Amino acid sequence: MVDASGPQRVVVIGSGLIGKSWAIMFARAGFTCDLYDVNADLVDPAVHAVRAALESVDAPSRIRPAKGDLARVVRGAVHIQECVPEDLALKQAVFTSIGLALHQHADDVPPELVVASSTSNLPMSAISSAMLATYQPACVVCHPINPPTAIPLVEIVPGGETAPSTVERARARMSAIGQRPVVLRNECDGFILNRLQYALLAEAIRLVQSGVASPEDVDVAVTHGLARRWSFIGPFQTIDMNAPGGVADYFARYGASIRGIIAQQDNAVAWAPETLQAIDDAMRRVNGPVDRLPERCKWRDLRLALLDKHLSSSPQ
Repeated sequence: MVDASGPQRVVVIGSGLIGKSWAIMFARAGFTCDLYDVNADLVDPAVHAVRAALESVDAPSRIRPAKGDLARVVRGAVHIQECVPEDLALKQAVFTSIGLALHQHADDVPPELVVASSTSNLPMSAISSAMLATYQPACVVCHPINPPTAIPLVEIVPGGETAPSTVERARARMSAIGQRPVVLRNECDGFILNRLQYALLAEAIRLVQSGVASPEDVDVAVTHGLARRWSFIGPFQTIDMNAPGGVADYFARYGASIRGIIAQQDNAVAWAPETLQAIDDAMRRVNGPVDRLPERCKWRDLRLALLDKHLSSSPQ
């Protein structure tokens, strides 16, 4: 919980799913959160949805609609979280506007300011490139994982001009709101999570396309196999425990066979349209028609929240 006596106001720019999720997380942690959108008509419904999602009695009052002049909205905020669609030109325009807005009240910019993007792939060096140079050191990527209110991971990615102190402030702030930050040392396409996720997804598609397994069985292999371990230990902890002598022993025993399998995994092979259709057909059997997906997403989010609660209360 933050100290309410300090200047602890956050501005979230963008009122979609990710923007509303950030607002919930900041408000739960004790921050006052102003929710802003370039389309002012979207702000009030978003604020209503966030307030309804907050459990505590006082937290809803910490969510406020922000409209009108951006310079007035961001004045004095300690954290600005951009959540607009994943389009480089759009994000560059938003960050340019943020820089100009901050400059209008430069004396009121707090030294602990962090200007963060929720991008899942774009480099901060590109996003902030047209921004006033004065504020580029305060810019950093803080990428949440969907749904952010149930999955605590946040990827922190500095740009070329990001100050080391900004990275540390972002890390501390994400921890303060109950998230689990990881810091990338260099900018990298896809960051950490998506690079790992896409590697698994590519192999999952290959297994279906080559006729090795059905889409349903590939999902079962993950949910009832890999994911059971990965929900509380990562791949390196897994292999460390899978050989008597730890990591070195694991690679001594299995390294050659692992390399042999990896050599067969050809990411240059195109995904056949009929393979993707077969996967979609399988998911319709599992999840039902696409108009039922919102209901399934609510089920997913509830299960994830329960898992997060269990893992948070379990000893490491």
